[in-house]
Amino acid sequence: MQWQAELAATGFADGLMPHAAGIDGATLWRGRFDGDRLDPAWLARLGLPLPPSLLGAHPRRQADYLAGRAVARHALAGFGHTGAPPMGPDKLPVWPGGLIGSISHARGHMACLVLPDTGVCPGLDIEAVASGSALEAILSHCLTDAERAALPAPDMTRHATRLFSAKEALFKALHPSVGRYFGFDAAELVPGNRLALRLTGDLTPHLRAGTVFTLHSANGPDWVMTWLVAPRFPLGT
Repeated sequence: MQWQAELAATGFADGLMPHAAGIDGATLWRGRFDGDRLDPAWLARLGLPLPPSLLGAHPRRQADYLAGRAVARHALAGFGHTGAPPMGPDKLPVWPGGLIGSISHARGHMACLVLPDTGVCPGLDIEAVASGSALEAILSHCLTDAERAALPAPDMTRHATRLFSAKEALFKALHPSVGRYFGFDAAELVPGNRLALRLTGDLTPHLRAGTVFTLHSANGPDWVMTWLVAPRFPLGT
């Protein structure tokens, strides 16, 4: 893909590749980016302009936005679209008609999930495997006592990061139906061999305590990624 080669030549984003989504009709791409190689003017010439609201933003925020749009452009190409989704007034991506997606970026990693809009909401999260203060924050503020106790000693950091990522992905998938913030304690890990989260309380009349969501996951040497699709309900119902 010529555009992918041109993007790689900037030194900003590389390693972009498709990933099996495990969801009918969905396309999933991930890759890496280097915020220190950010050149907004060059990226704009490749069809990745910054929105006016981010022209004066911190370079890290600009890099995150452009990395997300770069990987989203690749995901959308599989559906015949050549551009990246612009930012809407609510600061969320505006997807082409008939499609819905989710973008994630974290510490040099980026990913995007796109699928036909059939009344569902996707949620995707990619994370660098946590360490140091980031790991402490996950263990202290994002996991329950039972979840911390269940972390396997081998590779505990990866499992903790994966569970944190899963809760982030679930928030993204449910927020359009809930319409308000809800914390990490709103869902808990279901014991077993699969990655599943169970709501601990009622979020809406349709999203009740005990509802279980099963997520997909993947990982690399220094990253984990989780994703799902959830039913979309009228806001707050």
